[in-house]
Amino acid sequence: MSSETEQPDWLRFVLLEYDYHRQAIDKFDTQRLQIRTWAITVLGGLLAIAYSSSTPLASLVTVPVTFFFFFLESVYMLMQHEVMSRNNHLEGLIDRYRRTSVVGASEDVADSYVFGISQAYLGTFSFREMREQIFRRGRLHLTAFHAGLLATSVLGAAVAFLSSP
Repeated sequence: MSSETEQPDWLRFVLLEYDYHRQAIDKFDTQRLQIRTWAITVLGGLLAIAYSSSTPLASLVTVPVTFFFFFLESVYMLMQHEVMSRNNHLEGLIDRYRRTSVVGASEDVADSYVFGISQAYLGTFSFREMREQIFRRGRLHLTAFHAGLLATSVLGAAVAFLSSP
């Protein structure tokens, strides 16, 4: 017999779900990069308009826009974290099955598995969880990027005000 036919049904589901979650994590990475690209593009455009127009007050719009993109990326990061947590659980199940490798001995592993990609999205959105995700888990890359955008926005606004007639 091949090892493929010896795999229990639940393990095939675990491996399938694991693959879907890996793809979802990659998509979240891509979407977060797109959010950052849009943030830079929009802020650059707004600062260019404020600098070239006779109304430098338009540059102040960049500050709330920066916070909007920070919030948007934080939401995506929170969803990605939930999927990664589910993926870690699946990895643990796969590892426990691999260690026991006897089909009968792996039934306790099968009992701890609940099928469904939706298992990664069972949690509800919470600002408290978002705050913990960003500040307590040391996501410096997120806060540093958006702090840099905020500093650029403030500096751009100052330049627009100082260069206005």
